[in-house]
Order: sequence, then structure tokens, then C-alpha cells
Amino acid sequence: RGLAFLKGRFMSDETAVVEEPGTNLVEPMTERELNRKAKLVATIKEGLTTFVEVGNALTEIRDSKLYRDEYETFEDFAQAEFAMTKGRAYQLIKSADVQKRLSTTVDGGDNGDTILPTNERQVRELAKLPEEKQTKAWQKAVKAAGGQPTAEQVFDVVAKMKPAEAEPR
Repeated sequence: RGLAFLKGRFMSDETAVVEEPGTNLVEPMTERELNRKAKLVATIKEGLTTFVEVGNALTEIRDSKLYRDEYETFEDFAQAEFAMTKGRAYQLIKSADVQKRLSTTVDGGDNGDTILPTNERQVRELAKLPEEKQTKAWQKAVKAAGGQPTAEQVFDVVAKMKPAEAEPR
């Protein structure tokens, strides 16, 4: 097996050796993890997927620390690989979470047709509410629109449901 030089350390073809500042070597990534990371990165880079798939891929990379072979933090990874700010990465993660929640809690109503958000902008508005209010807000937006609401219609519903901000004293 060949050896490659990585960040001052040798690695085999099966594992990447990674150092984090202030620590000794962290657990090496396995070949399986490296392959999974490559697949997830491709999902995000190719842009051929929906915001839900991108959010889910970012979540898995963050939670499994599949960035650790090259980057110290998830935020460094998102910035370097996708020119994505920390805020945008977490926005996509949160939007995917909201969409997943809606897909399990939205009722099809009298006619059985379940209407779910079709774009990230709609879901981003819902993410501004506490989880327990998101489904209700979506249902109100669908009812007000008489079908698939626009992001602006969702915004209007969310604005009415958000707790009033405290007045500055």
C-alpha cells in the first residue's frame, strides 16, 4: 500500500491522520468515512439536490465530524468547500429539519392532498417560529393561499404568530 504525506504526518490509503490544535492525534477517519464524506460533498457541490438533501448532508458531515481529515471545524469546512458561511450552513440544516417535521405532521385535510413546502425560502420563514408552532403556521399559510403559498404568504402568517418583541426600556 502506498503512503501519502498529510499535514506533516504519514497516512496509509485506508486512514487519514488528522491533528487538531491543542490535542494529540484524533481518531483517524476510516476508508468508509472518507468515502461517505466524498459522497456527501458531491451531493452538496453538484447542486442537483433539493435543500433538504443538502441540509441533511451538512447535518451528517457536522454530526459525524466527517470534515476532520482536512479541517479543524465544521464551519471551516463549509467555508472552504462551498464558500458557505456558518450562518448559511446552519440555515440549510434548520430548513431541512423543519421540512422533515412538516412531512410527518401535516395533515392532508378533507380531500387528502398534503401540501408541503416546495422551496427553502418558505421553510426558512417557518424556522423563525418555535417547533410547536411551525406546522400550524404552515397549515394557516396553505389555507390563506388556497393551495401552495408563496414565501411572502408564509412570512405574513409567521409574522402574525411570532411572539411580540419586548419593548426597549
